[in-house]
Amino acid sequence: MQVPNDTARLGFGVSKIRATQGAALRAAAKALRKVIGAVQGFSGVGPGDLVTGRISVRKISRRGTPGRYRAGQGIEVTLHQPESSGELTSVAIAAGASGVRGPEFFVGDTELAFKMALEAAFTKARGRAEVLAKAAGATFGPALQIAVKALAVTPNLHGGLRNEAWGRVSEGNLNGFALAGVSCGGDRA
Repeated sequence: MQVPNDTARLGFGVSKIRATQGAALRAAAKALRKVIGAVQGFSGVGPGDLVTGRISVRKISRRGTPGRYRAGQGIEVTLHQPESSGELTSVAIAAGASGVRGPEFFVGDTELAFKMALEAAFTKARGRAEVLAKAAGATFGPALQIAVKALAVTPNLHGGLRNEAWGRVSEGNLNGFALAGVSCGGDRA
């Protein structure tokens, strides 16, 4: 089974050079506020989808010129319409972003992806149990016991699988497995 990447993460930054540290930081903060305003108004970016982050200031010097300071500030944005990553990048650059990182695409709701893997694993285990019941001359009855061994849905998960049905979630950077064994009741034919 495949779970599509439904979310993107992008980073935008600004950088300003001024004569003092304070002036450089104030100029960067002012420029970043413009980028934040533009990004917050973009469709697919909701409350809590923008996080401020990196702040830096350092002295830059060149021979024969007095020292100046470069300040940088950045944000990280979660976009729930990943197909609009290019458009969001254009909006951020037009608002003054001088640095861009990403986009990084991923599955936003890993819990839903895991539930889908469990359902697929159960369906597969039930089908195998039906085959075994038929081969044993028994009828297949309702599930009496369900055992689930869930290996976390995490990036690049690799694990051994036993002779149980399993469903695999795989897309982009997300890999995971759900294992299910089903014991069913029934009558001998």
